Amino acid sequence: MEDSLENCSAFSDSHVCRLCNERLNNPRILPCLHSFCSDCLAKEVAMPSPDSSSAQERLTRALVPSIITCKICKQEAVLGPNGVEELPYDYVLMNVLDMEAIADMQIICTSCKAKEKAVARCSDCANFLCPNCVTAHQYMRCFENHKVVSFEELRSSEGIAIHKPIFCNLHTTENLKYFCNTCQVPICNECMMAEHRQPEHKHERIPELGDKQLNDLKHLVSESRGKVSACMEASSNLENMLSDLQMQRDNARGLIEETFQTYRTTLQKQKDNLLSELDEVHSHQELSIMELFHNLEKTIEKIDDGCEFTERVLKHGNAVEILLIKRQIQDQLMSLISNTPRLDMGVKIEFRTDAANFEAAIKKLFGELRSSNTPTSAPEPIEGNAGTPTPTENDLAAMFGGLPQSSSSSSRSQTPQHLNEIAGLLSQTAPLSGLASPGCPVLGSGASGSLISSMNAPGCEWNCNMLRNGIIYGLCLAVTQIPGTPINLGETTPPLSATRGASKISAMQIRCKFGQLGPGKSQFNSPHGFCLGMDEDIVVADTNNHRIQVFEKSGEFKYQFGIPGKEEGQLWYPRKVAVMRHCGKYVVCDRGNERSRMQIFTKNGHFIKKIAIRYIDIVAGLAITEQGERNIVAVDSVSPTVFCIGETGELVKWFDCSDYMREPSDIAISGKEYFVCDFKGHCVVVFNEDGQFMRRIGCENITNYPNGIDISDHGDVLVGDSHGNRFHVAVFQSDGSLIGEFECPYVKVSRCCGLNVTSEGHVVTLAKNNHHVLVLNTLYIA
Repeated sequence: MEDSLENCSAFSDSHVCRLCNERLNNPRILPCLHSFCSDCLAKEVAMPSPDSSSAQERLTRALVPSIITCKICKQEAVLGPNGVEELPYDYVLMNVLDMEAIADMQIICTSCKAKEKAVARCSDCANFLCPNCVTAHQYMRCFENHKVVSFEELRSSEGIAIHKPIFCNLHTTENLKYFCNTCQVPICNECMMAEHRQPEHKHERIPELGDKQLNDLKHLVSESRGKVSACMEASSNLENMLSDLQMQRDNARGLIEETFQTYRTTLQKQKDNLLSELDEVHSHQELSIMELFHNLEKTIEKIDDGCEFTERVLKHGNAVEILLIKRQIQDQLMSLISNTPRLDMGVKIEFRTDAANFEAAIKKLFGELRSSNTPTSAPEPIEGNAGTPTPTENDLAAMFGGLPQSSSSSSRSQTPQHLNEIAGLLSQTAPLSGLASPGCPVLGSGASGSLISSMNAPGCEWNCNMLRNGIIYGLCLAVTQIPGTPINLGETTPPLSATRGASKISAMQIRCKFGQLGPGKSQFNSPHGFCLGMDEDIVVADTNNHRIQVFEKSGEFKYQFGIPGKEEGQLWYPRKVAVMRHCGKYVVCDRGNERSRMQIFTKNGHFIKKIAIRYIDIVAGLAITEQGERNIVAVDSVSPTVFCIGETGELVKWFDCSDYMREPSDIAISGKEYFVCDFKGHCVVVFNEDGQFMRRIGCENITNYPNGIDISDHGDVLVGDSHGNRFHVAVFQSDGSLIGEFECPYVKVSRCCGLNVTSEGHVVTLAKNNHHVLVLNTLYIA
């Protein structure tokens, strides 16, 4: 007896107007098939009355159509000159509303002015009748043959028992009884005689149409449902593409930085070689100059001695004595005059380079990025009788209609071959054997420049081959004036974020490592998150296997739960998991039928309930507050925002942190402070419980791309990252002071997700792309 009432209650959630938040009154249907109150729509359009507007305004409204935007789906609808009046009523919903009013016995008589509660309905005049009107319908001739149905009979009927008569918009006293197949619209008797006359128009009685029109709509519904499935599959493919794109970007970034480090080492080695060569050239030329200087001093000394001897002979000797040794004196002095060392030698040391060629060569040989992107094509529109809105750029159909099952994107750097080529160029140095004799040019060639040294007599030209393949040039320096110095790449190049001081980083030992790619027990497929359970069990969100696995902290498998699916209690790509320590319940964030979904399970994996989190795009971090009310805290990575959600599902509070960070990757809570990892900001941002910014912890040289954080029992902040394919942990005091750094050099990891510290001090992390869990020994800080 209550079937129809139950059917009516199923509609109750959609009976509220989204514009006024009141029960729908005379609902009209927008082209997007969403219904709103007629008065609310009229207020949205805000068209002035034709009687109160000027002729110019009425003409403007007729020429410029009004546009109304649906508050639910944001689809725009173009209205005609009569505005909202041209939109059809939602008669089905109006009947449902009447049935609900009948069920509540709250409907008022519409046949008289007594304002009494109705107890029946007349099927012919479509009025609700009070007891007096029911009596009048039974005895007055004007109501003869009217069928009166009591509310009790309406309640006992199946489905929607009432249907209001629908009148023609043009001929308001005529019911719509026919359907014009030519125009595809219902018509009345007057329409048949005027606007829809035969034989131009083909029409038939509406009851005789059968199921043809209904089947057309059912076919469209079925086809639309198929599009939804295709869109969901495309959405899944796009998420996988995003993950692959992120992984390939990280791999390319690591290779670029590794290539830079190798090139930097090669350039540093070339710089050292050239500086050593410069010292040798300078030493050789210095020795040559000193030897020449010594010869000049000896020549001056011999000339002085010869002149003093000759002057003494001329002063004290007679003619015979002078003539006796004259020839010997002449020979000595002439020899000294003729053999005076040449003083017009040139000295030059010069470093020649070409920055333009160096830059061009680096761009050519350093490496290149390559990517592939499969273009998408728009689907064929569905052909039908009803009008279909034109797809826009944001249409899901236009976005996903031609999306392939998979899309690949590659990022490749041709470093090894080019590195060998540059290294070979940099290693080509000329021998220094030519330095022994003055006047012979000396060349020390390398890809970073050409060091040219010459000691040549006037007219002697030096010539050298600057550089093979024209790769690198740089500074100039000369011995005579020394206007500049050679390039020191080690000093001018800023330190890389990937370069950490080896002497300051302690090694972490692996306690245990478990997991591999696969669908079986103790196997994973791209796990995105984990947490520590009640007994410090390791609880892993095995994302692509659609399940949760629980392990002992030693790595031994305990149990698993989760059935693949999008229904409540099932798991669909679970990304994050957290445990409520006061009760042992698990909070799991997965996709479900929407972008994000939150579900609560018992500690044994039995489903409890679902929490709707449509306001979150992607949950990047999940935590539970331990003080006061135990709330679930989630951080959104797309729009950096922290949400606090009660265990019952209500949104307790939220705060926007986009002004202080770029991309959240994890969150931890200590007391009344929220510690949020900023993956792209290379730091941890701390907020208080009210969302006020407090401070930042870490920097690019220490916390590069952090993706895991935990707070120890002593209040130390541990921040983890896998930058450079090594798992690295930086330990800070709560005020941000760095205590120490640790790194695990024994295993290469990719895309670590999360970090937790056990009560024994062991560090646990999850390597997503390696499909395993790492448990590292206790960190001891000196």
